[in-house]
Amino acid sequence: MGDYIDRGPDTRSTLDILDERSRRGNAVFLKGNHEAFLVRVFENPLLFEDWIAVGGNQRLMSYGLAPPDLKRDESVSILRDLIRAMPTEHLEFRTICG
Repeated sequence: MGDYIDRGPDTRSTLDILDERSRRGNAVFLKGNHEAFLVRVFENPLLFEDWIAVGGNQRLMSYGLAPPDLKRDESVSILRDLIRAMPTEHLEFRTICG
């Protein structure tokens, strides 16, 4: 199905639920375009503003980060803050989606 992230106000809780379900049994998660895009943004911060436009603000806020001021804030710094705010299980989720 995919698109578990950046589609509402609480990405963090969504990933917590999916992580819990994966630990209880055999679960298969499909990578949607939002999951694939975030991986690309981590690899290429020049895509940051495009990611913000398609739901990135919701993800940032779900991890307790403020929406960026795109004229002032640096995308690399914001992405570093996001990676620090994300639990290891959430960072690993991007690699288990098929």
